[in-house]
Amino acid sequence: MRTLFLFAIFSLAISAQESSRDERWRADLDFLVRELPSRHPNLFTRVTREQWLASADDLRSRIADLRDHQVQAGLARLVASGADAHTSMSAIPVSGARNISLRFYWFSNGLFVTHGAPQFARALGKRVVRIGSFPVEEALEMVKPFISHENDQWLKQQSPAYLRSADVLHSAGVIPTNDRVPYTFVDGDGTEFALTIGTGEIAIVPARQLARPLNPLFERNADLNYWFDYLAEKRALYVKYNRCAESPRLSMAEFTREVIAFIESNPVESLLLDMRNNSGGNSAVIQPRASALNQAALRGVLPLARPPFIIIGRQTFSSGMLNALDFKSQGAALLGEPTGGKPYGYGEVLTFNLPNSGLLVQHSTRLFRIGSPDDPYLRPDVTVPLTSAAYFAERDEFLEAALQ
Repeated sequence: MRTLFLFAIFSLAISAQESSRDERWRADLDFLVRELPSRHPNLFTRVTREQWLASADDLRSRIADLRDHQVQAGLARLVASGADAHTSMSAIPVSGARNISLRFYWFSNGLFVTHGAPQFARALGKRVVRIGSFPVEEALEMVKPFISHENDQWLKQQSPAYLRSADVLHSAGVIPTNDRVPYTFVDGDGTEFALTIGTGEIAIVPARQLARPLNPLFERNADLNYWFDYLAEKRALYVKYNRCAESPRLSMAEFTREVIAFIESNPVESLLLDMRNNSGGNSAVIQPRASALNQAALRGVLPLARPPFIIIGRQTFSSGMLNALDFKSQGAALLGEPTGGKPYGYGEVLTFNLPNSGLLVQHSTRLFRIGSPDDPYLRPDVTVPLTSAAYFAERDEFLEAALQ
């Protein structure tokens, strides 16, 4: 009898813990349902309020049957259903403990492994053709609802991280468990091979390793907000603008003075502003530089042989995209691939945390009416495809096209 009594108490304790866990998740869901529509200018442009609330009710009814990572994914999916790329919550648990030790990138010819743990060396540089039993394109469609995006370019930018998360892949139904992920790759000769990769972050190495590394310009100084270099053979000034934010050690005004001083003492025939990795910040930061360059052009200090090129890409987003659009309106030409940002869309982000899980939700506060609401992205004047062959040969196809 004593054993049965203790067992009953133990069972009640477990039940209370489970109930408390479920109640905490339901409270987070209720908080999200109450707060997000009230803080967003108009969450219901792509989904009706009734559809959104019905999805929330469905998630609420299933919380007891879902594991924590599945509930988080369900919350992320609810946020993403508004189809506003600035309004998002990650479906990937903060710890990232069940990520696999490969990194991917979408090129014009498919999804490739760009980095990986040494024990998976055979996969490095190879194209992914299946995840679990699904072709990689189907797997992408299955994780797509969990990613806040307004166009396929931002989906390309964000999805590689989701396709290496066992938690997300499991939540999306791509794989049956979240402890390992079966991938199928293809060699250059068309031979397919499979690897089942367990979760857990392991030190990774880049897939490409040249005896004489070329180190493309755009990959250098990623920690700097802005910097420049001079390509003497082409008489080209290359400026990299990584983020719309003042550097703590070099103001944009001082940076601009140094750029102008360099132009005044060196032959510069073309100007290249690379914003392919600029996902935003404060669009006003670069205005001193834009004004100074305009004045330099008026004084004849900047006798360019052709209009400046602005390099853009899928990571060009938010204020970065707005700056590129401003330069285009001033006569610059855009080169690269379409942006991940949508000119006519929401922005100016604020955040809040869910009270129990602490999960971060970011949301738009303003609608920017720029261009047509039907245009999904800012298009380049010169479109350049990104191929895996060029990447693994450490060639920069965007810069090559700009210098031709």
